[in-house]
Amino acid sequence: MALFNLAFHQNGFFWDGKAEQLRDQVLGPIENLLEMNETLANMVSKLGPDNDHVA
Repeated sequence: MALFNLAFHQNGFFWDGKAEQLRDQVLGPIENLLEMNETLANMVSKLGPDNDHVA
């Protein structure tokens, strides 16, 4: 989904509107048990600049 004009978007995100805010749409796949099943804090630590290894 393009990010252009999202300030004017009122009906939720995804095809069914299940994500009320853009943050919900972004965090959905990360925190979903059937997708990535991660916390945001753990994901940030894995992707951070201090992490020298690849999982």
